[in-house]
Amino acid sequence: MPEQRADRPAKAVFFIALATLMYYFLTQILELRVYISYRHLFALAIVFCTFVYFLVRPDLPRAAAAVKSGLALSVPLLVMTTASLPVWFLERTDFEMISRGLSYNIIAFNQATAMFAAVSFLFLFGERGVWYNLIAVLCANLLMIATIMVENGVGPYLNELWTLIRTFAGETGQIIVEAEIHELAFCLGVYLVYMFLWPKRQPWFFALLGAAGFCFLSAFKRIAMAAIAAALAMGWLLRLLEKRWPPKRLIRFIQVITLIGLLLLFLYVAAVKLGAFSFLEEIGIDTKGRADAYEQVSPFYQISPAFLGNGMGFLTYQINETENLHLPMAAIHNDFLLMYIDLGFWGYLLWLLSFATLRIWYFARQGKAAEAVNTFTLVAYMLLVSTTDNTMSYPLVHTCLGILIAGHGFDGRVEEERRRLARRVALANGTALETDPW
Repeated sequence: MPEQRADRPAKAVFFIALATLMYYFLTQILELRVYISYRHLFALAIVFCTFVYFLVRPDLPRAAAAVKSGLALSVPLLVMTTASLPVWFLERTDFEMISRGLSYNIIAFNQATAMFAAVSFLFLFGERGVWYNLIAVLCANLLMIATIMVENGVGPYLNELWTLIRTFAGETGQIIVEAEIHELAFCLGVYLVYMFLWPKRQPWFFALLGAAGFCFLSAFKRIAMAAIAAALAMGWLLRLLEKRWPPKRLIRFIQVITLIGLLLLFLYVAAVKLGAFSFLEEIGIDTKGRADAYEQVSPFYQISPAFLGNGMGFLTYQINETENLHLPMAAIHNDFLLMYIDLGFWGYLLWLLSFATLRIWYFARQGKAAEAVNTFTLVAYMLLVSTTDNTMSYPLVHTCLGILIAGHGFDGRVEEERRRLARRVALANGTALETDPW
């Protein structure tokens, strides 16, 4: 149903405001019978308001494209839950530990909700929703930075920012460290990869790029910078191949190198088990406590197909709720090791395939080479930043990842759904005419 022009700005402002609140309240928790994060509540509010809008102004093809994308992006959470159920049953896991895993992954930080909040923006605004979501991220981040500037002064903030950049984080002041907002930095990292991979020659694009760059540099996450550089190097190479190779050949090539990358992530966990980070410490590389942390969690897993895992949330429970571990950090900063310990050999394999291979296959169907390049590059960034950080536990990063994967070519998929629906209606009408006795 066509929109009235008068309600477009109001609708955009309303949903951008909701998303800004989602990105602003990063650590606040609402305590009811269970703990639920504010960002999860605002994500649910976005999904609910989008559903109400659909009831008022239904658009079935657009809804179908959005919901299918949301379901495809949510499969990793389904894998995590499914892989945990037999372990909990066979091991007769304590209910407290099961509750911890379910509440953390389903109630507090639900990645599926994050993905459906992302595709809600696509349903409401089409591919423009990609940029409306970025505006919300920037509004939240700039508001945080403005608060720091008000408290400490603009001049001191900018001086420390320049020192941070000039020394490549070798010197970090007391003021600028407050702007190191990890989750939003990784969110902006996803966007920077996308914006450099698919640049636009329009003033609004450069304005958003400049604001995103400023906020990202204020946080100055070096692992994110390295991941951006590596992901873009691969993305730009694939874009060159896209001009020279047939789409199906390029997509097959992307799937092959994705599988090779997933094999390397298996070997990465094995290397951690064998003491790779301890070796780095021995040769003089500071791992920021990771070597000690990985040595402490080593008894919880084996590198073997017979290792079925401990159930999702197990390692988080051990770190936060027991006295078994005395880590030099609040988390192990290695999402792949965490997933392997929780999900086991086969659960970890299925999780990797659902996170990378399935997404590339789904969005590259029917020979969509550009979507294959886009999905691979963004997933590569996410996998790279997760090797030494706990990025997978940030639901808002999944929101940005989801909207950028599903948003690229979304309007085209909506048109495909419209044609598919029109064919079904025509077929139904034709059948009705053939069987009508009159």
